[in-house]
Amino acid sequence: MRKLGYGHSIMFFAPLEIDRRIRHVVGKDPLGTIDTMDILHWAIRETCDDIQHRTPHWAQQGMDHTSRYAAWTSFCRNELSSEELSDKWLQPEAKRLEDLYGTHNTSNSALLAAPDIHQHCVKLGVLSLRDVGMDEEQEREVIHEVERERQVERPPRVSPARHSIHQAVIDFVKTGVVPTITKAFRQAFQTLDVTSAAASEAHIWSPNILATRDFQMTINSSGKLDNYLRPVQWVVSATSAHNETLVILSPYEVNHLLPEIRSSDEVHLHLYTPRTTKSIKPCDGLDLYNIPTVPNGWTFSSSLMDQLNVFAGQLYLKDYETYIRLCRFLCVYARDLQDEEGIEVGCDGFISPNHRPRHLQSVDTFQTTPLTSLRTLMGLRRNGMRFAPTHMGKLLDGRLLSEGDFRVDGCCDVRFDSPSFHAWVVDDYGVFLRPLVCRKRLNLIRRRCFSRSFSNH
Repeated sequence: MRKLGYGHSIMFFAPLEIDRRIRHVVGKDPLGTIDTMDILHWAIRETCDDIQHRTPHWAQQGMDHTSRYAAWTSFCRNELSSEELSDKWLQPEAKRLEDLYGTHNTSNSALLAAPDIHQHCVKLGVLSLRDVGMDEEQEREVIHEVERERQVERPPRVSPARHSIHQAVIDFVKTGVVPTITKAFRQAFQTLDVTSAAASEAHIWSPNILATRDFQMTINSSGKLDNYLRPVQWVVSATSAHNETLVILSPYEVNHLLPEIRSSDEVHLHLYTPRTTKSIKPCDGLDLYNIPTVPNGWTFSSSLMDQLNVFAGQLYLKDYETYIRLCRFLCVYARDLQDEEGIEVGCDGFISPNHRPRHLQSVDTFQTTPLTSLRTLMGLRRNGMRFAPTHMGKLLDGRLLSEGDFRVDGCCDVRFDSPSFHAWVVDDYGVFLRPLVCRKRLNLIRRRCFSRSFSNH
């Protein structure tokens, strides 16, 4: 501002409401031009109005200071005791409604009776003071809530594991056959032995759901990998005459083996995501996006898909039949067994081997409850987020589900067409809403419908 008028200039900006106030103060019509003097006139007027508005508060503070200073002087002269001094200094904590909103006006005359305050009020042009108590904020006696401040404890820094592609993985992509003796593949649930969700009977789970070593190893550490579980995004399927196999790959392996997968006649690469919200369609058919394109009518084993969904952390099941099938595999009580007699169910819904119906007794079933480790696995997959109201949350807590729990209204589906990478949004009735050819719009549809990212990292 020191150079104003000597090379510097100033420009005023104000909203429409301030423009109207300025015109009202200076008396100009809406089409008149507002200059700098008008703005200064309005600013000085607003300052004066604010001083007059704050004068009663200033006067009240002055009277409080005067009374407290007089009490302190009397206390120093040993004319008042400490209890009397505190009574003079403290303001009343509670007032009656009559004192707050009564029609009496005694504080006005008391404030103007002080010579110094009265003289200063006359200088400011204030000849009467309104009741200051009308602006006081009264606090009701309520139960104060405990304030909590969350502090996120992040895992310590660790070094990432070095990516590698085993030759056995390359051979599997070319031939569709998993080598019998190799360290490149492990059963999916056996890879959880380095986490808190390690299963005590991992051999019960299907040996045809495998995961590569690169998918399992995320960091260089000898401790638990609870905070470093890799999500299931890419699954390779291979179908032979008497066997079906699912192999979970890491994004690094998919990126480097994509040319071999495109040219292979033995395997198919599937884009997969667990169903973590009820509004999205399940990917149990592995038909979200396939390379190369699967033939019409292609299906896969439902039992393998059930176990893959559990391993990936799926929270909502496809339908009631899937729920019953999963309960039979986990040896959990469901409504289809309500007519059976002699069944004793544990607190978590698990049926011990000695109390199962005859047609459910088998050596290749769980002898101890797997629900504890599965509950831990779901917690790790959800990063601590609550999942109790979901299908899997209720199943793991021993709560029964009915067919009404699997009705979904208003959800949509997304279909991807390879290799042109076109997509269509399809509603519940199979009506094609609009085509998508732009990759950016396609990614937007993915995020909205599946609530997670499908990037390679």
